[in-house]
Amino acid sequence: MIRLLSSFLTLALLCGGAYWLKEHYPPAEKLLSKILASSQIQIIEPRFSLEQILEKNHKKNSPLSTEVRYYPYGLLEIKYSRTSRKTEESFMLWSLSNAELVLNTKTWQTTHGFQDCLLSKSDNFDMKILRALSAGPLSRQKIATELNLENEELGLLLQSCCAKKLILYKEHDYRVHFENPYFTARPVTKLASPLTYKQIKSAQTIANNYSLEAIEAFAWAIFKDDFFIRSSQQVYLPIYCLTFQGDEGSATTSYWNSLNGREIKL
Repeated sequence: MIRLLSSFLTLALLCGGAYWLKEHYPPAEKLLSKILASSQIQIIEPRFSLEQILEKNHKKNSPLSTEVRYYPYGLLEIKYSRTSRKTEESFMLWSLSNAELVLNTKTWQTTHGFQDCLLSKSDNFDMKILRALSAGPLSRQKIATELNLENEELGLLLQSCCAKKLILYKEHDYRVHFENPYFTARPVTKLASPLTYKQIKSAQTIANNYSLEAIEAFAWAIFKDDFFIRSSQQVYLPIYCLTFQGDEGSATTSYWNSLNGREIKL
């Protein structure tokens, strides 16, 4: 009985203290909300269970261990001018681990090169150069024709991109300084099906390499023309980590996307 009364008194004091802070120190309300919210994370609800993935891909082998890890993504609800007569509303799913944009949730195809662009503080003009060179090397004259730029303006842009190590000048042509670059001109993640979410208690989350605010600022910079972010939030994608016994006794680990059921390279 004494222990019960003690617990009740502690709870009452905590509630009373929280109420006093809320009434007499307004900033404390936001702090309390943050503390409460930090005990939960919002995840993209899996479409494939661990059992389904094991049944489909590993019928003959039993894993040494299984684990679920939660990888951070930034989900942006946006609108942009697709044509002079049409506005499109869509979503963008950005990895907060490598700053690449997921282009299609069914295949999980992503961009390649946005991470370096973010680190070099690229803008819309840099991206126009990179997209022009994505198909292969071009001469300065061909870049000027494709982008309809004056010689002096183009010279400054090319000089800036070279200084940022985004492009190189080799054998009288400019080329992209990435292996297998893949950029997109449209700020869209094609959703194979609508995403649903649920709250869970804090789990084994992978730490962000990039903040949601950094991704928002980068998206604003590179999709500048008639681009608008309506809302944004951080969500987590459950990834199944499966460890198996290798042929020579070594352990191998593979990673499986819970949203599309496919193996994913991390």
